[in-house]
Amino acid sequence: MTFRSSALMSIRGWVFTCMAAALSPDLQAQCGAMRESLGGVSLSIEVSRSTYRPGDSINLRLTLRNTSERPIPFLVVPAPALADLCVSDAAGQRVEPELAEAGALALSAGLLKPGAELTLRSAKGEEWVNLRDWGYELRTSGTYIIQGMSLVGDAGLASEPTPSQSNRASINIEG
Repeated sequence: MTFRSSALMSIRGWVFTCMAAALSPDLQAQCGAMRESLGGVSLSIEVSRSTYRPGDSINLRLTLRNTSERPIPFLVVPAPALADLCVSDAAGQRVEPELAEAGALALSAGLLKPGAELTLRSAKGEEWVNLRDWGYELRTSGTYIIQGMSLVGDAGLASEPTPSQSNRASINIEG
């Protein structure tokens, strides 16, 4: 499963890289240690229903879980900035997003405690987030698989995402 190239993932990695390059060798080591200390975060994907018609709004509930033994900082931003999604068809072929993603502005920060969960929100603060927020518009009948990865913690700093960080949610488009 191939994930899209996330701007947030790139920016976060770039910030750590640039920050470390501008610092003294001692501070560079501390910056590297801080990056390595961030723990893992898993992502759970739930769909509002299993069957939709072409063009329907597909609503998801996304929950992050801190699977590490350390608190993990995160920015309070809409769901697409905290989780990357990938949609594939029944044959395993990636479905490309058709729409542009919305930007995100962080208004505050939070701390996800070990074992704690966080339900991601839409830009309007809603618990159910539309798949269109990631640019996906499913108009062709068939079965689709949605997988994701957290962009918080180690995953958000990794250069190569791994699809094992979430469950696989399956939906059918009929019509």
